[in-house]
Amino acid sequence: MSICMEHLGFEPELKGSAILLKSALVDEVTSTGIIKPSSYIRDKEIGTSIGLILAIGNNAFKGRDHFASYECKIGDWVEYSIYERQPSSIRLKKTDAKPICYYINDERILSRIKEEDLKYYIDDLKS
Repeated sequence: MSICMEHLGFEPELKGSAILLKSALVDEVTSTGIIKPSSYIRDKEIGTSIGLILAIGNNAFKGRDHFASYECKIGDWVEYSIYERQPSSIRLKKTDAKPICYYINDERILSRIKEEDLKYYIDDLKS
């Protein structure tokens, strides 16, 4: 099963240099059992610049030499510039909750992040 089908329930067909990212989700309860306020969770998820690539446009990372060294693929965790991101209202599969998904251009990707290193970027990342 593809990552889009797993998270969204459908396969978007992106054009150009567009990339669809799902923002990193934050745990709702601390390690000691304290429930975090929903406003804190939402602010933390909106404020983060870490995302999971769900879909990539047909021309993303093509035609520019500087992309050759860090071309990303679906399923990669990335850090991206939060300016000019476009929120979408895509709903997660099997839930009514709206994930925070963004459309960005390929040039907004700053770095790829190894999954084992995510904890250094977001201290309360949902596992």
